[in-house]
Amino acid sequence: MYKRLLKFISLLYILLVFTLFLLTNFSNLKAYLRGKTKIEDRRVQIWSKAAIGQYLWSHILNGSLEVVNNGFYQNGNVSISGMTFDYFSGPGYIQTTLPQNVRYLILVLNGRTSEHSLKALEWLEYLYRLQALRKLAVILLGNEGCEDDWIVKHLKSKGGIIDVLFIVYDSPLVDDEEVFQWPLGVATYRGFPNVDTSYLKVARKYTCNFIGTVYKNSSREKLVEALNKSHLSKKCYVESRERWLPNETEESLNKYINILSRSFLTLSPAGKNPECYRLYEAISLGSVPVVVMEPPQGRCVNPPLRLLFRYNAPIIKLSSWDEAIRLLAKTNLDLPITSVELLAWYASFKKQIATALINKIEHKFFNPF
Repeated sequence: MYKRLLKFISLLYILLVFTLFLLTNFSNLKAYLRGKTKIEDRRVQIWSKAAIGQYLWSHILNGSLEVVNNGFYQNGNVSISGMTFDYFSGPGYIQTTLPQNVRYLILVLNGRTSEHSLKALEWLEYLYRLQALRKLAVILLGNEGCEDDWIVKHLKSKGGIIDVLFIVYDSPLVDDEEVFQWPLGVATYRGFPNVDTSYLKVARKYTCNFIGTVYKNSSREKLVEALNKSHLSKKCYVESRERWLPNETEESLNKYINILSRSFLTLSPAGKNPECYRLYEAISLGSVPVVVMEPPQGRCVNPPLRLLFRYNAPIIKLSSWDEAIRLLAKTNLDLPITSVELLAWYASFKKQIATALINKIEHKFFNPF
């Protein structure tokens, strides 16, 4: 009887001590669990199935990148403003090889052509199966004629899965509430780098340059004709081709970078859309772009280059390429901005785009009210 009583008292004592421990440390434990949950809840995955994803990751977010099996898998991780972003890219990642328990996702898609948009749709439709998915943002390389209606039914306001859409080009879908414009950026798919600006401390040899594909009956054809009629061959570097080449050799890429970095101005006639890679590549190399403000094709809004001019891009706007030739023929060229100032603007632009993205993700994913 005595032993049972002693055992009962011992158990009671242990229970009392444990209860006191819990009461004393409950607030700390609660705070720890809350903090742990908060960190886990603010983890956002980025699945990139378009080359603009690399511009987002390496140029806008400045994320580190681990390349595995010659690019078959590309992974990265970066923490910004209390959120952790995990990056997944490369052909090795398909719908079923990516984390199926993803809760917060940014999906980067290519919708430039009908073929691309069909593949993009396959990705979107797969996401409806993911039961853990809470919030979705899509960054879309849109159609150059801004014909992107196929994605509208997937917006949250239309009963779809997309909480927020970022789209390249001057799309009429942009409302700055659910749909926002996104910059095209540089041609990362052709190997254009995140330029080290210390490399650019070189003399500018050329007044201007134009290197690009010339399409029939395009403003580029008009530009080349105007240049050939002028006497600017000694002042401007011109190299045109009739067929678009998707890939660069290391030699051709280095030549392109060298010419732009040694030119005061880069002539940037519209191809299929006024917003082209050349604009961003010239700016990143300290060469001021020159554009002619022509009406855009398809359903794109007019005037063009809405996003760049919203951020006061230092681009020279002209009414015709004949006007450009007259400007270039002047002995003393009065530039609106120096190369150093242009590089500073571009660095600021990328930071502002990153901040805008982070703020939208914060609001749409974690603070929807």
